[in-house]
Amino acid sequence: PIIQSMNSIKSNVTNAHLEYALENVVEGMESGRSLQLCMSEFPDIFPRVMQSLVGVGENTGTLDKVFNQLTFYLERESSTAKQVKSALRYPIFVVIVMCVAVAVVNIMVIPAFAGFFEKFNAELPLPTRILIGISDFTIAYWTVILLALATIGLWIKYYLKTKVGRMFWDHKKLKLPIIGKIFEKALLSRFARSFALTSRAGVPLIEGIVLIASAAGNFYVEDRIIGMKTSIEK
Repeated sequence: PIIQSMNSIKSNVTNAHLEYALENVVEGMESGRSLQLCMSEFPDIFPRVMQSLVGVGENTGTLDKVFNQLTFYLERESSTAKQVKSALRYPIFVVIVMCVAVAVVNIMVIPAFAGFFEKFNAELPLPTRILIGISDFTIAYWTVILLALATIGLWIKYYLKTKVGRMFWDHKKLKLPIIGKIFEKALLSRFARSFALTSRAGVPLIEGIVLIASAAGNFYVEDRIIGMKTSIEK
């Protein structure tokens, strides 16, 4: 029986948040609610795609097949996420090293050379004077620079939480050199897996498109998928 199965699973769970969610799911089912409805109270644990497919499984008596398909889907999602992180690790490391190198050069190397050049009382080339000026400015106003960077960072964080900001960033990151292609292929892979999963479970095409859009993880791509739905309806 499903409630007995849920209790068995709950007793083997080590994550406190998941255990709490499963306790509430069991209590909800014991009070007569469906598994899908109980899962919908914890969207941070049970994605919308999972909720809808569980509903299909409950209505068609194929809940075991649906959970098997979800197992494969979630394992592939986890594997893809790990591959994307692995692919991005090197470029991110290179950018961090470059930033550290620029800071060290500005704060330590250029001032040492500036003192060396002053002994010759010679006219320095314009690029050299610009570098020395930037270095002097960085050393004199480093607190102002850090404060400005922190302010810009907070503003960007706030902007990316807005609908316009998310749309802009989710579109632009697909156009980034090198890593943009990684993001794009990961999204296409997720789209294909989600489409296969919903189709195999018997979800109607239009409803499946809505579920796939919500599972895209990219606001720009989600908007385009919803646009596909509108065209299909027409």
